[in-house]
Amino acid sequence: MASWNISSRPITFDHDGTLYAGDSLLRFYHFTKITDVGEAMIDRYSGSSTAIFEIVKWYQSRLKKYEDPIFSKYWAYGSYNDGTPIKYEHRVLYRKRPDLQEDYPNPFRANSYLKWIRENNLN
Repeated sequence: MASWNISSRPITFDHDGTLYAGDSLLRFYHFTKITDVGEAMIDRYSGSSTAIFEIVKWYQSRLKKYEDPIFSKYWAYGSYNDGTPIKYEHRVLYRKRPDLQEDYPNPFRANSYLKWIRENNLN
């Protein structure tokens, strides 16, 4: 199940709280784009069913509960290995220059590509 096919298999709870997709037991739900965009799609396809919004609310609460703060603003390729943020201009320069790619095969190392940038006053 997912937001894009919810209209053909409405999500419901029975009196014991068991989840169904149409007439079948719900075994899996693909949580995709659990943001305003995803909720807009669910709203679009869910018709009058509110059960799916209960599931989404539960899922969002689990994400929040188990979120690791280090990842809330972290992207593995967003900085050099010393923590210095990688500027867009550095990325473009590296992409356009095969000589830099050859000289600095690991552009994330601060003591190589970033050092070259600083030595050439490109920061």
